[in-house]
Amino acid sequence: MINVTQIKKYSDDWALDASYNLYSVVEIKNVQVINQSIEMILATPIGTRLFNLNFGSNFSIRIFDNMNPAYLQTVIDDTVNKIEMWEDRILVLKDDVNLSVNPDSNEMFLTIPYIIKARNIKGSFAKYIKE
Repeated sequence: MINVTQIKKYSDDWALDASYNLYSVVEIKNVQVINQSIEMILATPIGTRLFNLNFGSNFSIRIFDNMNPAYLQTVIDDTVNKIEMWEDRILVLKDDVNLSVNPDSNEMFLTIPYIIKARNIKGSFAKYIKE
């Protein structure tokens, strides 16, 4: 049997009006949520999100290019710029961003340290990629 009281309590606690601007009321201050957001930015090629064609980065496309030290820095700079564009809740510690590549085994490791602005919490995004 359906417990209407329980369902009503759940909907009152968790359901939101779709027209309600959640971002103006709630600040997300969780490292895991920020990391998920960064992952989404990096994994979404520019031009592939239907209602926001500018969203994303070219990181997922560029990682298969022929890497040299100058190109690595270009990839890092572009990646940081896109994260800063789309994730304004953090301050990326640009000097500590690292992208290491092992071409012999087609491996790449990216680390992006950051600070969550709202609570001054340090976090770090890490991604291991193997072709």
